[in-house]
Amino acid sequence: VQQSAQLAGAQLHVEVPPHVVVDAQPARLAEVVRRVLGAAVAHSRSTDGALPRVVVRLSQVGDLACIQVDGEGPGVDYDLAELLMRSFFRVPGLTASEEGNIAFVANFLAEHGGDIRIEERPNGSRWFDIVLAVDEAVPL
Repeated sequence: VQQSAQLAGAQLHVEVPPHVVVDAQPARLAEVVRRVLGAAVAHSRSTDGALPRVVVRLSQVGDLACIQVDGEGPGVDYDLAELLMRSFFRVPGLTASEEGNIAFVANFLAEHGGDIRIEERPNGSRWFDIVLAVDEAVPL
């Protein structure tokens, strides 16, 4: 994931507590995070001209693992948030691979009992939350 951030032109900061375990295939989970990371970079805007910073946080709430992917700046435009979840929707300014990433992730996670949402943060920006079950095997 660190390499994906560097290739996308972003600084990556990861916060993963040692006690959260998701029973998933590491390669598939990494692909999901890589695609969401790419979307976060595409929607990030650095305020000081440096590479945008993207933060990935993993936490556990009850029997759910939560992965937050936050970028820099205002994030996902309110009007585009729901449209990004739809396959084959064209997003002005994004490449076909960037715009298809979130729809792919949403469909994939839904098939395996997970979810992705675009949520507003306390500062008003809008970023990505991934939710996965931790108490059963999730074949990611």
